[in-house]
This record gives sequence, structure tokens and C-alpha cells, in this order.
Amino acid sequence: MKKTRHGSSNYTEKEPQFTRILSDKAQENPVRLHYCDGASFSGHGQDEVAQLQFRGERIWRAAIDDLKANRMRYADQALLSGCSAGGLLAILRCDEFRDISDAS
Repeated sequence: MKKTRHGSSNYTEKEPQFTRILSDKAQENPVRLHYCDGASFSGHGQDEVAQLQFRGERIWRAAIDDLKANRMRYADQALLSGCSAGGLLAILRCDEFRDISDAS
């Protein structure tokens, strides 16, 4: 899995396509955080034998800091969603995500 789009940003699409309830216009969906850490952005560790690093918590914190400093302060609405482990992320982090706009 580490050599797929689900396990490394090296294999993700460069221009993500927005589908379903999201607009296909990039200006209407300016932020998409691609989930690829396998642990709902909560990992912080490594497996040296398998040559895996789990840095989901750091990725989440960096994304939140960037959103607070830049994009979220201009947003009228925001949507946190996901499926599978990304859906679990939405459940685990929904209160924190909501609080971003309150702190801006």
C-alpha cells in the first residue's frame, strides 16, 4: 500500500477532480487535503523494518495551521468529509475543524 496513492503523496493525482456534492470548479473548492496516512491523521510513529513512517498527526496539525492562517478566514462555509478511514477522521476531528472558524 505504501507505493499507491493511498499510502504516499508521490502517487496522488496532481489535479484532483471534485465529484459528488462538491463543485467541479476549483475556485469553489479551494482546499482538498488528500488523506494518505492510513490512520485517520492520528499516527505518529514508524516501522523501520517495513520502512514506513506514520506522520498523520503532524500532517493534520500543519494543515490546520495553514487553514487558520490563510484560507479558512475567508470561507463562508466549510465541509469536512471522508469515507472509510477518512470518514473516521471527519468524526474524530469535526469539533476541532468547526473551531477553526471560531478562532479566526
